[in-house]
Amino acid sequence: MANSLTGNVWVVDTGSVILSKIPMDIAKIVFWPNAAADIFQLNSYARYSVISGSRIDNVSATIAATNTMTATAGNPYSTDIDDGDVVEIIASNGNAANIGQFLCTADATSTIITCAGQLTNEGPIIYSLQGYKARREFYMKCGGTGGTQVPIELDFNDSPRHVPALIMETLPASGVVIIYIA
Repeated sequence: MANSLTGNVWVVDTGSVILSKIPMDIAKIVFWPNAAADIFQLNSYARYSVISGSRIDNVSATIAATNTMTATAGNPYSTDIDDGDVVEIIASNGNAANIGQFLCTADATSTIITCAGQLTNEGPIIYSLQGYKARREFYMKCGGTGGTQVPIELDFNDSPRHVPALIMETLPASGVVIIYIA
């Protein structure tokens, strides 16, 4: 199954992806774990939360499979960018469609960053990247044991939770999260 991000009910089964680039209000979240102690985490980021010193120019990288950017040499991140922060492609000498796209960082030393499958394959190309700080919004952990996993629900229907933009940071294999947009 693939992520379904249309309408007011989103079904997410893939972690480390940008779910939205715009502010939104969340009415309810339901987490369907696959195993005992499964966790999921949703983060947010805001365009005004630029990480000081995070702009990196002259990053040589290749985009493949429409969702992965891999540096051809070295680390594409500034040391100020942490695991889970967001990177924006702000310039390149390649396909203009990739400029303005946001990517999740895998970790501070990785050469791979991923997004929600919205990039155009190309490379190697020279990019400029800008980092934005991510923060945890929602975290759930399954308390079940053996085969007793049950869905976990957060209901904000009377007072929807506003987030500036949304990232599925962590989601276990075969786990599913349903997000109800207000």
